[in-house]
Amino acid sequence: MTYSALAMTWIAEGAFCVPIGAQERAVQTMTLTTLYDLADQQSQKVRVSEVGLRAADEGVAAAKSALLPSVNLSLQGSYTGNAFMLSRGFSGNGTTDYIVPGVGIIPVANGKQDTPHWGNSFTAQVSQVVYAGGAIRSGIRMAELGKEMAELDVEKNRQEVRFLLTGYYLDLCKLDNQIEVVRQNIALTQKEIEQMKARRVEGTVLKNDITRYELQLQSLELTLTKLTDAFTVINHQLVTTLHLPAQTVIAPDKNELDTEINALSAIAAQESWQQSAAGNNLDIRQATVATHLAEQKVKQVKAESLPSIAVVAENQLYGPYTQDLIPKDCNINVWFVGVGVRLRPTTRRASYPISRWAIR
Repeated sequence: MTYSALAMTWIAEGAFCVPIGAQERAVQTMTLTTLYDLADQQSQKVRVSEVGLRAADEGVAAAKSALLPSVNLSLQGSYTGNAFMLSRGFSGNGTTDYIVPGVGIIPVANGKQDTPHWGNSFTAQVSQVVYAGGAIRSGIRMAELGKEMAELDVEKNRQEVRFLLTGYYLDLCKLDNQIEVVRQNIALTQKEIEQMKARRVEGTVLKNDITRYELQLQSLELTLTKLTDAFTVINHQLVTTLHLPAQTVIAPDKNELDTEINALSAIAAQESWQQSAAGNNLDIRQATVATHLAEQKVKQVKAESLPSIAVVAENQLYGPYTQDLIPKDCNINVWFVGVGVRLRPTTRRASYPISRWAIR
């Protein structure tokens, strides 16, 4: 029995030997840094969290827009039907006295009143909040903390994916070392069997001794098959995580891995590890941000109980003028400036009640 009975092909990539099917596998030597870069580009988990980060960034911009003046423009066209005037007794007969300043009383017949039909209205309103009890600043700070939390989510998801890839990567290195050891043992066992068969001819070795080594060879070949299958499974998981073609075989770069291990070995002091862990632990940082976010929510709730004050200016051009017994087919322009004060007994939003004066 020889090693070729395993029907496996070994392709050497530098110092790394990769077991692959004899036909359609593409071997790619990758460092951990390369895997991390691919994961940042391909991982669905990371990409979803990055979308959340962009949404949080838009939320910050929306919160800051509350500091800007609010401008509302409206344009309306309408058709007005004829008015119908009734007496105080709800009768359509008779007349109603109409008082014209400087002229006197003019009787107007009840019933249908001719009214200009086509109307138009254009309104422009500008309002600026001058005091909101700190609610706007608190809302901006909450949006910024939300963005910071989204950034930590991205970093945490990226870190989790990298931990997963690192585990697969190290498993491939371990399996490769084990496979190499088993291959060497197989070669030594085969050589020993050949030597024992030669001594068997001379009568210095028993048949049982040769049989024992042949059984040992079979056991080694079975172990090699199991290790090769494990290598294939880990490689498939790694390729699936990176969304690479199914036929890809990843060969770890041992030289780069040794460099990383030596760099980590240089940090020997336990205090350095603890300080690094405390400063970079994402769970601790997220808990800190969550605490600040809760504090801002408390401030915002307190601000809801304070009055909000806004300065409002509006200009309105409309026609016809129908606020009189005798409608006038004309355009009226009215503008005003005012101060709006809003008291919020609850957290529900309400529109500003505007105290205004008009100059016509």
